[in-house]
Amino acid sequence: MEKNEYSEKENEDNKNSINDTTLKTPNKGDSSKKKIFISGINGHKNSSEKSINSSGSTYIGSYINNKKNGKGKLIVPDKFVYEGNFKDDLFDGYGEYTSKQYNYYGNYLCGKKDGKGKEIDLIKNKEYEGNFKDDKKNGFGEEKTADGSIYLGEFKDNKKHGQGTLLLNGIKTWSYKGQFKNDKISGMGRFRWNKNMIYTGEWENSELSGYGILIKENIRHIGYFSHNYKQGYGASFYYEKYAILGKWEKDVIEGISVLIILTDLEQSNNDDTKDNFKIVKTSNGEIVEKNLDNDEINEYKSSQEYNNMVLLYKKKINLE
Repeated sequence: MEKNEYSEKENEDNKNSINDTTLKTPNKGDSSKKKIFISGINGHKNSSEKSINSSGSTYIGSYINNKKNGKGKLIVPDKFVYEGNFKDDLFDGYGEYTSKQYNYYGNYLCGKKDGKGKEIDLIKNKEYEGNFKDDKKNGFGEEKTADGSIYLGEFKDNKKHGQGTLLLNGIKTWSYKGQFKNDKISGMGRFRWNKNMIYTGEWENSELSGYGILIKENIRHIGYFSHNYKQGYGASFYYEKYAILGKWEKDVIEGISVLIILTDLEQSNNDDTKDNFKIVKTSNGEIVEKNLDNDEINEYKSSQEYNNMVLLYKKKINLE
């Protein structure tokens, strides 16, 4: 901001006048600005004035000690208009800022957006209302985007970060509630595509990653995921009648796995669920052979993988 400098002093008779209107013109050769005194005490330190500088910017408002202080309006042609509070030449307090790029209505501190405010991005056609800090979205707020998506939750440095709820593309059935990190879905959360397709579990960079439960129609998969694929140990439950436990690779289960007939398990009085597990062969996610020879079964039951399957199943019970 430029200081208000003038080449000549006020006439002694006008120096302390009130409600006079005086047009001051700088010395010849000094075309930096002109000042029109609107009202108040005529002088450089404390006044209510209209000033126009060489770039065409116009300020209408009060000065204290040659700096914009209090209520005022600043017009910068082809850039922006600000109307609100000033402190020592900076936006401070409540103000309204309008431009071709964005509009902002809210609080400022030392020239930066700070506190409650509403920002409308006219280029990206999105709107945010909530908390600001250091000129950025920080804290709790609501953001609406051009595609109809609505986010309600925490922000950090203009990015979704922390706990939040996201309604995607204006489709209320497409929703996510959980954790965000650097504008991505990351951490624990629940995504709902519709009533028949829901995922609850861990995420990384907006992808299924880690331990979770995926429900799709009448199939429920409990286990580990990576880059949106079933990856690692998992259990798929079909129509709540039977389940297949095994190790998955990009949505496909291969080799020897465990089959549980859930109705048999419910009717059993045996506390050791291992005895209710049946050893099967799988290929491309389907059972290809149910009856294996005893040596093959016993060998698999003594393996660490089989024990992992048992632990996974028990973990599944605990989750429910």
